[in-house]
Amino acid sequence: SAAATAAAAAASTPAQPSSRSRSRRSGARRRGNEGGSPVCTRPVPLLCLVLGGPGSGKTALCKGLQAQFPHLLAVSGGDLARLATSDEAAAASPLLHSVARQLADRRRRKAAGRRLAAFVAEVLADGLRSRTADGAGGLIFDGVRARDLEVLTAALGCTAAQSCVVLRLECPRETMLERLRARGDRRGDERLGLRDTTDDEGRVEACAQRAAEDEEALRSLLGDSVFHTAVRTVDAARTTEDVLAAAEAALRAAAGAAAVAYRPTAEGAAAAAPERGGAAAPGRLLVDWPVRVLATARRLDADLHPDGRPRVAPASGTSPSKGGCA
Repeated sequence: SAAATAAAAAASTPAQPSSRSRSRRSGARRRGNEGGSPVCTRPVPLLCLVLGGPGSGKTALCKGLQAQFPHLLAVSGGDLARLATSDEAAAASPLLHSVARQLADRRRRKAAGRRLAAFVAEVLADGLRSRTADGAGGLIFDGVRARDLEVLTAALGCTAAQSCVVLRLECPRETMLERLRARGDRRGDERLGLRDTTDDEGRVEACAQRAAEDEEALRSLLGDSVFHTAVRTVDAARTTEDVLAAAEAALRAAAGAAAVAYRPTAEGAAAAAPERGGAAAPGRLLVDWPVRVLATARRLDADLHPDGRPRVAPASGTSPSKGGCA
């Protein structure tokens, strides 16, 4: 209902800053982050990261938001990680074969997880670049840790402070566990080590323990002033419709406050309208992510040894590719 939507928007939107405060924050956005990172000279993409525990509804929310923002690409980082660790990917790419072997070894799984996260960030960047000419203005994604955003923004040539909006889903522990039990295992979970080291309760608890680390990483990337504008909390224990309404309002408010380049267009809104009634949105931009995973792997295989070392030493004064997975 209209009342529920208005209440959801109010619950997810912080108090409005003064005009002087808005001016300062806008200036911080133009300059980049507080560490003095270079300013992106190309149109700045909108990168909407959805954070939350397992079973909090992240992936479903990403898909729902794309119906309202059809010129943003929606994808689950977890799904990309499963594609990257499939038998097909390991057979096609020496780099991904190396990552898969590390993941299979519990003693090396932490290092493998970092390599896989870097690879997923590269796939996200390649996917967005592949559809920019078609009007893609950014990404709505989950399954990426806050600490890994820097790889994605570096690949896109901008900073987290310029581009990122974060929707943080808060969901009660019992609700997440109930949803996980109903969902069951997903194909590829075993390759990621999600089943041989812990159970559903352990995964939920591990996510709760990482919350402080993730917040610290976000503050470091965004800077304190941008953090308060770009990070929005959404109550994920409500109905699907209410969560989507709150997240949509939070994303619009945060993107507007951030002054990023993307704005939903009238054509995009028209394309999304049929989705509200359950039909497919014809204007929605899609990426063949299984194909994109293999294409990114081929690109990185040309530049990197299977262990992630550059095949050619970088020139003096330059940094090696972060693509990967070292």
